Amino acid sequence: MTNKWPPIKPLDSMERPPFPVDALPKVIKDYVSALTESAQVPADLPATLILTAISAPLAKRFVIQITPDWKEPSNLFSVTILPPSHRKSPIFKPIMQPIEDIEKEARHTRAPIAAQRASEIKIHNARKKIAEKKPYQPIRQSRL
Repeated sequence: MTNKWPPIKPLDSMERPPFPVDALPKVIKDYVSALTESAQVPADLPATLILTAISAPLAKRFVIQITPDWKEPSNLFSVTILPPSHRKSPIFKPIMQPIEDIEKEARHTRAPIAAQRASEIKIHNARKKIAEKKPYQPIRQSRL
């Protein structure tokens, strides 16, 4: 039995339904509408970026259990594709800037801890190297 694939349709030739902005919570819907209006971009752009951004903090905190043996992370992965000069950057910046700020603060806060751990690892590796150079000496068991 041979199954033939149907002919490939270019993505830009297919009609797509509009992004369901009304399905978003009011605060997100209002923000998407404001960005859409101010930057004159399709609602899909800020909406998918916002949904992706707000899912990032949930990535390791929650999982979605599909079946007893199938779990998926709750974060969302999206791809934004628009031709050049379609105002992507003015939309990306306000949405992604809070995440970048949190990551920068986390790196700054955790830098001393990371340096201490690196030092401990270096000491451990030096001790290991010294121990490996010593000849093997069996441990004598004392008789009681």
